[in-house]
Amino acid sequence: MSRFDSIEDDILWEFDDNISPKYIGDDMILLLGLTDDKARQLMDDENEGGATMFHTLDKWHPGMRPGHRLTWVHCWGIPLIAWDMQQMKKVVAGIGDLVAVDDDVEELRKLDMARILLKTPWRPLIQHTINVHIQGEIFQVHIMEESGISSKTCKYWCNRDYSSSEEIHSEESDVASPRWSMVATT
Repeated sequence: MSRFDSIEDDILWEFDDNISPKYIGDDMILLLGLTDDKARQLMDDENEGGATMFHTLDKWHPGMRPGHRLTWVHCWGIPLIAWDMQQMKKVVAGIGDLVAVDDDVEELRKLDMARILLKTPWRPLIQHTINVHIQGEIFQVHIMEESGISSKTCKYWCNRDYSSSEEIHSEESDVASPRWSMVATT
C-alpha cells in the first residue's frame, strides 16, 4: 500500500489524466482508462529501458482477485526482550507478513502495544493469541485487527469463541540492534 502512493504518482507523471490507478488488494493495481495501445506502449517502453513499474501487466478478467490484504493489527503482551523487528516478524508470522510498524513502535515511544501493518490471507476480523516462549518463560501475545467497531462491540467479540491461538519458540532477541526499515514491494 505504501508503494501504491509512489506508483500512483509515477503513472500520473507518465500518462495523461485519463488513467486512474486503484489499489485492489495484495500487490494488485487496477488501471482504469488504460487502453490496449497504451498497455502495449508501456510494455514496450519497459522492455527497451529495462526499468519496470510493474512486475506483470494483465488485462482484467472476472476471475482476477487478490489473495492477500493489508491490515493493521494491535499486539499486546510482547515482552520487552522481544521488542525488535525480527521477533515481531516471528510473532505475526502465523497470520501474515510484517510490512511495517507504526512510528510509535519504531521509535520506541510506546512499549505496551505494537501496531503492525500485515499482509495476510486471513479474513477480517483477526483475533489471535500466541504463546511466545523466550528463555524458558511463556508470554501470551494477543493480536487484534483494527476495525471501525466501537469498543463496546469489540468487548462483545473478545468474549466470543472466534479467536485462535498458537505457540512460537524464540531463544534470542535483537533488542540492541540498530534501527530497521521495511519496504512493501509491488
